[in-house]
Formats: sequence, structure tokens, C-alpha cells
Amino acid sequence: MSTAAFGERLRAHFDQATWGDARIDVAQPRNEITLDIAPDRWHDACRALRDEFGFELLMDVCGVDYLG
Repeated sequence: MSTAAFGERLRAHFDQATWGDARIDVAQPRNEITLDIAPDRWHDACRALRDEFGFELLMDVCGVDYLG
């Protein structure tokens, strides 16, 4: 599955109706996928990635405090 297709699959799952302001970005040219999720939903997102998408390893969690 291509990165773009996987990004679309994630967008379909993490829809606005269920996940609020969740955002999926596919960075070019590296084809890195970023899931930007609300802090109170990160555990649910990790569980969904494990159970519904088959991920077995959490490698990077980044927190950013946007001033203002």
C-alpha cells in the first residue's frame, strides 16, 4: 500500500465527526505520515493504531505547547 493510500485510510478512520480536530499529514518528499491528535485522545488513537491498523511499536510521541 502506498503512503498516500495509507494516509487516506487513516483520514477515513480519524474522521472529524469522531475525532474532532485530528489531522493527518503526509510530508513530501519523505513520505512520513503524521497524526496530530488532541492530548486527551492520544491513548485512544494508539489503541486504534494497534488494534485496527496492526501497529506493534510506538516509536515517537511529541508534545508541543502552542503559545496563544
